[in-house]
Amino acid sequence: MAINYPLTAMFRRLALLILTSRDAYNHPRYANVRFDDALAQALTEPDEEKRKQLYAEAELLLARDMPVIPIFRYAVSRLVHPRVGGYRFH
Repeated sequence: MAINYPLTAMFRRLALLILTSRDAYNHPRYANVRFDDALAQALTEPDEEKRKQLYAEAELLLARDMPVIPIFRYAVSRLVHPRVGGYRFH
């Protein structure tokens, strides 16, 4: 069963994963067992609501520990003419 992640969720997931204890790109050397466990569980959780809760838990732990300070927020603007039908923004 493939899990279809929206694009923004995928970027967020990747950003969180590089801060796990054993990731080679964890340059701040952040280590929190609860954070690692929440992400590990989220990666294998098939239920979307439970998965969102696990990611939210990991983000909360990260915000409390503040090992990095985010200085960039990705945003996209789109203009779509009202006559365009079937357009789906991800």
